[in-house]
Amino acid sequence: KLLLIKRQIEREALPHAYLFSGPDENAKGEAIELILRNTLGESWARSLDFFEISGNPITIDEIRTLKSRAYSSPISGIKNVFVIRNMENLSRDAAPALLKVLEDPPASALIIATTANQRLLLPTIQSRFSVLRFYKRVFLVDELTLKLGYLEKKAREFPDFFNLKCFEEALWARRALTDQTINKRLINEYLTLLAL
Repeated sequence: KLLLIKRQIEREALPHAYLFSGPDENAKGEAIELILRNTLGESWARSLDFFEISGNPITIDEIRTLKSRAYSSPISGIKNVFVIRNMENLSRDAAPALLKVLEDPPASALIIATTANQRLLLPTIQSRFSVLRFYKRVFLVDELTLKLGYLEKKAREFPDFFNLKCFEEALWARRALTDQTINKRLINEYLTLLAL
């Protein structure tokens, strides 16, 4: 994902709004920082063109402030950059206000939103973002082998359907990790669902 963002920065082809979804908070943070450093400079955190929202819930007043700043000219740079963390916390009142900004985005504004679960967002809002998904790195074979030992012990001690199935699926995933033709990201998502 970082490579894609770097290419977009080099080509000056950043979209007006990004949605970074998925469970890998570190990777999302790196991507946000990359964009902020390249748009606002090294001291982006103190820039007057930077605005962050991370409330729970995210209120309509915060979105109104974002809207008014988005339609204002940048003070020190070429873009106003807004980061909305945990978009799933968007209140019912705030969602339509944000949608209006996303439907008619000012050229001098860039909105970066994050969410752990994209499915919690309204489809109309999702459709206005360029979505990048961030998943935790794929398990290494050695790490999975350790987890297999734990799952095997659990399956032997409590041989119910769930424990046996988890062990069986983890065995399959271990074999799949060594197969170069299988999509590693999908395996990682599957392992995450198994709660390994």
